[in-house]
Amino acid sequence: MKRELEARGHRVEPVNIDLDPALKALYGRDIPVAVQDGREIARHRLAPKA
Repeated sequence: MKRELEARGHRVEPVNIDLDPALKALYGRDIPVAVQDGREIARHRLAPKA
């Protein structure tokens, strides 16, 4: 997902959710997750580019 987001012009900052109990509780095993401006934009995979 990171490569695809970068190819689409997004800046990616990886976060290890295991180090943050709140994120771990929120996402659990639903990784990868992409969040932009506090809003989830993708979970597990990106939608095909339109």
